[in-house]
Amino acid sequence: MRLVDLEPNWFDARYWEDGNEKIGRSGFTMLCPHCGTERLAVTTRKLKMTDQMLALSEAHPNNGGNIVPGGYVWSIDSDDFADMTVTPSVDASASGHWHGFITNGEIR
Repeated sequence: MRLVDLEPNWFDARYWEDGNEKIGRSGFTMLCPHCGTERLAVTTRKLKMTDQMLALSEAHPNNGGNIVPGGYVWSIDSDDFADMTVTPSVDASASGHWHGFITNGEIR
């Protein structure tokens, strides 16, 4: 399965950098590879959980709540979902969802 098949979307959120509040791209969501219905969030900046949940509810108002592995910041090596690698693994297993890897745009 490819990441592009899971309807990935970037989201913006409020974050702090060098003591200044900013709003900008803070991660992406994708459909869970396990259930195919809930959206998982991959954050690329450290966010307060309230800011993360607000950003996700605005990005996906009809989702019914995102399954968000909180407190993590992932590294990505590309802005292109087709060839993106995400480290470390994405683990939403505590909520009964997917735990796996995204390597060169491939879901494992």
